[in-house]
Amino acid sequence: MTTYRISEIPLPLGAPEGLLRRLAAQRLRVSPDRIASLELARRSVDARKKNDVHFICTVECTVDGPALSALGPKISEAVPFQYKQPSCRPGSPRPVVVGLGPAGLFAALILARAGARPIVLERGAPVEERAAAV
Repeated sequence: MTTYRISEIPLPLGAPEGLLRRLAAQRLRVSPDRIASLELARRSVDARKKNDVHFICTVECTVDGPALSALGPKISEAVPFQYKQPSCRPGSPRPVVVGLGPAGLFAALILARAGARPIVLERGAPVEERAAAV
C-alpha cells in the first residue's frame, strides 16, 4: 500500500461525500474501491470567479497496489510528519514571550509543555479598555 498526496482538486460547494474519493481515484487512474483510506489534508474556498465558487482540496489517500500516474503533476508520495516535542534542561533560563496574540499564546503553550516555564509579557491597554476601543 502506498500513500499519495494529491493537491488542487476542485470540488463543488454542494458536492456529495463520495465525489472527493472519485476525483482522487480519477487523478491516480485507479478505481475508487482501490483507495483504502482518504484523508482531507486541506480545503480552501476559491471565489475568484463569482459564477464558479468552489473548494480546492488536498487529500492524502492510501491505495492498494501501485497507481498508474502516481507521481504526476500535483501528485506526490506522502511523507509522514513526525513532530518532536521540545525538551528543556533543568536550570536553563526561562524564555520570554512578548505578546498575547495567537502566535504568542501558542509559543507559550509549546514552551510550557516542554517544561520551560515561559514568562509572557503583554504591553497595551487592559482588556476592559481594549473591548471598548474595538
